[in-house]
Amino acid sequence: MVRPPTAVALNMLRLKLQRRLTDFALDIDLECRYPVTAIFGPSGAGKTSLLNTIAGLLRPEAG
Repeated sequence: MVRPPTAVALNMLRLKLQRRLTDFALDIDLECRYPVTAIFGPSGAGKTSLLNTIAGLLRPEAG
């Protein structure tokens, strides 16, 4: 018998990817059970690269 997904499963984001640039490597292994409301970090940490990859504007090498 197949069970319907729970509310928690519907609000889950799983992300595992790798993106390499000339002088930067972005390795993400993330699991959020609730909506993500903020991504923060120092300049050059990969925030924009992460969002562009999730949006499909950049292609990861793996993931």
